Amino acid sequence: TEHEVVVQEAAAGEYTALQERYDDAFQARRQAAIDLATARSAGDRARADAMAREFLQGDEQL
Repeated sequence: TEHEVVVQEAAAGEYTALQERYDDAFQARRQAAIDLATARSAGDRARADAMAREFLQGDEQL
């Protein structure tokens, strides 16, 4: 029926939006991990510690 088509289209749109949000979050977390590794290898302990705390806080929000 027409109603089923509308519901399926809405669900597909919501699914796409969720996929995009997940991808954005994944890319942000990936970049944070790279930045943390860079700070650690550069010997910037204070920056690395601060970034690690932020990284862990991000895990709590997921």
